[in-house]
Amino acid sequence: MFRFDFSEDGNNETVGSLDDDPTAQTRAARFPATEITPTAQPSLTLISESIQLPPTPLRIYKRSVADAAFDIAVSDSPELSSSLGTAIASNTDLIPGVYEGGLKTWECAIDLLHVLREEEKVRGGDWMRGLRVLELGCGSGLPGIYCLMHGAEVHFQDYNAEVIHLLTIPNVLLNSTHRPHDDTPTPFETSLDPSSLSAVPARFWSGEWSTFPPVFDSMRQIGGEEALFDLILTSETIYESAYHKPLLAALKSGLKKSGRILIGAKTNYFGCTGTLPLFLNECVSDFEARTVFAKEKTVRREVVELRWK
Repeated sequence: MFRFDFSEDGNNETVGSLDDDPTAQTRAARFPATEITPTAQPSLTLISESIQLPPTPLRIYKRSVADAAFDIAVSDSPELSSSLGTAIASNTDLIPGVYEGGLKTWECAIDLLHVLREEEKVRGGDWMRGLRVLELGCGSGLPGIYCLMHGAEVHFQDYNAEVIHLLTIPNVLLNSTHRPHDDTPTPFETSLDPSSLSAVPARFWSGEWSTFPPVFDSMRQIGGEEALFDLILTSETIYESAYHKPLLAALKSGLKKSGRILIGAKTNYFGCTGTLPLFLNECVSDFEARTVFAKEKTVRREVVELRWK
């Protein structure tokens, strides 16, 4: 299994398979699509760090995973104990159907950031202004946060509501209403007030992908095609073949006809049934695909763009 080492190198590639859980592919949705209201959260104090994107340094701030893990470990919340707390106690980054790795910032999320950064160089800093963006399986949410920083309205979705509360929302705050000066040394301790997000064009969702097509259909019925998404981002989400169908259904139901999808993934995931070629084969009847980024490092990583045929 992936180990909870709280590092960003992502070199451990072996994960538990859904085959270990014979009910995983047939059970009813354990986590239905739910919108999370950030203003319902209390203020929190946390330790933050940052990553820098070249060539012109751009800092994106994020909560230290070790800090979030400490909060989980000492929490008396039954929800945390049954999901993220179990993952930490088991020293694993994946418990199929319980916790899907959202605390860690995976390599392919950083690859998505570099692709977006390169596109900014070509199209200019305002190219995202006014776009509607969705990040599926967001975890720390850094690609979506990049879009938010460049003028997009962004919806963040993760399997676990606890990941949204403990990581995604704090990271959005750290890069919007509570963004520090860029010369602030990291790591640093800060306090956040989630109620300030009422002024930020971001929405937060938790739940299984299979439960989101009705949400997106409702958006379309209320607001028409324009209520759907211009850009959908997702990374490290195709590692199990059982997830391909619900992920593809969510992508298809949420994407505008003029929109596109960027998928960051490893070509293969050792110990898992999902591969990038297998997923792309399932997309071929609906989408044109092209690789916009590739990197060979132990396991090949790619960012693939999908557009409607």
